[in-house]
Amino acid sequence: MATYVTIYRVKPEQMKVLSKKWMTLAMGTGPEKIKAAMTKFKNLQLFYAPTNGCIVGIYELADEDLVEGNLIALYLADVCEMETFPVLNMDDYGKTVETFLKLFPDYLK
Repeated sequence: MATYVTIYRVKPEQMKVLSKKWMTLAMGTGPEKIKAAMTKFKNLQLFYAPTNGCIVGIYELADEDLVEGNLIALYLADVCEMETFPVLNMDDYGKTVETFLKLFPDYLK
């Protein structure tokens, strides 16, 4: 299971349309495949920054659900711009650094 951060950038003239489309996701009234894709997202948290015109989503998605989960991005693509980043928590990042330093012990010298 990987953790992702997505920034949804919204222009003022798109906000009403995005809100309507987003409500189809929240209320489960969208197309069947889109509703099924929404169930793949785990621990979904959304934060709205009105002064920046963006919504930030943090969620987990299993590797095997990546294709189906990206249906949501295509569904929203006409009403907002999106940037998605896979992220590591600090424990996993620490393990990554430890592994890297074992592979390259002279890196920090």
